[in-house]
Amino acid sequence: MGSFNKYIFPLFFLLACRSPNTISPTQHNKGDSSIAKNLALGDIRNINGATEEALRLFLTAHQEAENDTFFLEHGIASIKIGEVLYDRGSYDSALTWFFHARDLAATYHLRPVEAYAQYYIGKFNETKGAFSQASRYYDSSLVISRQDDDSSLLALALTSRGKNYISEGKLNLALQNYLEAFQITESLHDTLIFAQTCSHLGSLYMLLHQYDKALDYSRKGLLFRGDMNNPEGIAKSCNNVGIIFHKLNRNDSAFSYFYQALTLCRNTHYEKGMVKAMNNIGSLFSEQNDDQKAARYLDTAFSISTRTGYGFGIATSSLNLGDLSRKKNQLAKAIYYYRLSLSRIDKTDYDEMLDNIYQGLFQCYDSIGDYRTALDYHVLLLQTQKKLLNTENARQLAQMNIAFDLERKEKDNQVLRADNELKELLIKRKTTFIWLIVIALGFTIALCAAVYNRLHIKKKANSQLETLNRTVTEQNTALNKLYSIIAHELRNPLYWFQNLSEALSRKYREMPPRKSAKKPLSPGRIR
Repeated sequence: MGSFNKYIFPLFFLLACRSPNTISPTQHNKGDSSIAKNLALGDIRNINGATEEALRLFLTAHQEAENDTFFLEHGIASIKIGEVLYDRGSYDSALTWFFHARDLAATYHLRPVEAYAQYYIGKFNETKGAFSQASRYYDSSLVISRQDDDSSLLALALTSRGKNYISEGKLNLALQNYLEAFQITESLHDTLIFAQTCSHLGSLYMLLHQYDKALDYSRKGLLFRGDMNNPEGIAKSCNNVGIIFHKLNRNDSAFSYFYQALTLCRNTHYEKGMVKAMNNIGSLFSEQNDDQKAARYLDTAFSISTRTGYGFGIATSSLNLGDLSRKKNQLAKAIYYYRLSLSRIDKTDYDEMLDNIYQGLFQCYDSIGDYRTALDYHVLLLQTQKKLLNTENARQLAQMNIAFDLERKEKDNQVLRADNELKELLIKRKTTFIWLIVIALGFTIALCAAVYNRLHIKKKANSQLETLNRTVTEQNTALNKLYSIIAHELRNPLYWFQNLSEALSRKYREMPPRKSAKKPLSPGRIR
């Protein structure tokens, strides 16, 4: 995944969407490259925790764009400046810049700038506890990002809208938003937004008491932020992981992650993160009855929040200090801190914090005998608890819906698995049958080949035998003919000699001695 995509991708997307009707070619060539360079360098510095330098670069880009009437870059720089101030906790100053960007977008028809401005104004309202107003701005940003196919902004808006749904108790809708954002960021290969989405999913699964999934997603967010060297993001993830371990009663691990977050924030001068980490550490020490350490961390968190004007940090630190003071029976001090916390979040939708504040004030005034004031806060407590009950009912209903969906999906998966197993069995049987056919066919082919080969050899041998017989017959015929000729040639002379011999034999006695040259036999000689 890309290292700096959260900021640089939207920047170049916005630059690519420059309207030719608002900026002339001459203006574009004059100083646009310098502005884009400052914006890009500011993004990188902001990611790496060098927020002062990032703010300086964004202000320089803003001034250049304003002087050269680069309206699009002017709007982008305004959003970037507001983003840095927002992350610092200077929400009111940030809102001024977001409104400025929105006005530019409306005047010069810069839809991408308008979408990001609406998104950040929604975040401001959410931070201030105006959840219903925040949802309207988020929805407006979602509409534009879907229409313009801006996937990066869509993922950001979905996660923020999901967080907004959680405050309304609509956990099922929050989960839908988070999962859609997760799928988008996976396809975008945008590491920063992917890490942010994982962090939100971890927080949601923690509310659903699915702590294994909560840890899994939170650690994924921590891993990706660590790979990017994004210290502020790492600190946020460490705080989230520490909270999950606290829920699991693994306080040693929780302390470890809270301290890691605090160290990173100190090194990068991220004071908003320091306040959150110190409040977490102080609350954990208070639960372990180490009130001295708890007070030290909570007092420091309160001092930083007050110095920087971080309103929500003041409210949180004051509430924790009020609980600690009431625990130590320092009721006047506890009332002071409770009322200070209330002044920061009164008329907001932070009902859980309001419930704790009203509960603390009721008990303090009841303890000191101021029953009229105690009654007033008790009435407010009941009203808040009624709202919380409605929210809790919505959460439980959402949890039931999620559980039902999961159960249905599991049943569907079981049916699919059974169907797949049946299909696999049929495939195995078909495969076995096919192999048997192949083997039988192969055997048949081999047998036929053997028979054919044998017949071929036999036919060849018969052919050779016939040729040999024909040769022998021809040789016998020739030999007989030869014998016949020889016999004929021999028979004629012999026949002549035979006739002569027979004639001589027949005429021999009749022939006179003179012709036969026959001599008389000597006396006494026997013939």
